[in-house]
Amino acid sequence: MKKNKFLLVVLGILIFLAAANLVMGQEKKEEADDKEDDYTKYDYKFVGESEHWEGEYYLEGEVVWYEDDEYKMQRQYWYEDAGQIRYKGELTELDSLKKIQIEVGSTTSTMTFDEEEGPGREIFTFGNQVDDVIDYPEEPMQVQVTWDGETEVIKLVREDIE
Repeated sequence: MKKNKFLLVVLGILIFLAAANLVMGQEKKEEADDKEDDYTKYDYKFVGESEHWEGEYYLEGEVVWYEDDEYKMQRQYWYEDAGQIRYKGELTELDSLKKIQIEVGSTTSTMTFDEEEGPGREIFTFGNQVDDVIDYPEEPMQVQVTWDGETEVIKLVREDIE
């Protein structure tokens, strides 16, 4: 009789451990599935033009969302981005250009040039718009270009959304 009770207790413990192991295994699988859902890869190209300018912006990167020790959602990302605008007119039209300012979101780039030579180029670069693009990837980007007292806005639209 004591032997039967002992076997029943051992068998009950084994069944309990097996069930607990199954539940824990399922939770770990769900956690792994959740982690896969928290990973996003980006590969975007935005294009647009205004009367005097053409613009492009590229973003390639990855974002991983995770919960920190205080149970707040955080993100880590890796990215490469590049943006450029190109003057559509003749390069000689920029010979007297002394300054150009490119404003995208909260970032402003200002370039000044030698008064006698001008920029000597028709392509100007900008970058680091990753937060705006990751947070609002469907939204067009507004690039404001100011040069020699003129201002134009280039609306860059994601190519796969146009």
